[in-house]
Amino acid sequence: MSRNIGHGYELIYTGSSGGENGVAVVLAEHFHDSILEDRRIYDRLMVVRLLVEGVVTHLISAYVPQVGCSDADKTLF
Repeated sequence: MSRNIGHGYELIYTGSSGGENGVAVVLAEHFHDSILEDRRIYDRLMVVRLLVEGVVTHLISAYVPQVGCSDADKTLF
């Protein structure tokens, strides 16, 4: 999902419906046309590919399971 958050910034995000464990990337307006792909691997991992000055750049946003998460969640990550 993505949305304009004002002042020329775009929020690209993913997460569970309850608002937990999500990750996001915020891009300035001059990068909006540079997005090649935004791939949401699952609610804790996302990759955004940009073409910046002729170079493909990967932005990775990850949420690492913390204390209190199940062992299954940690193993999956």
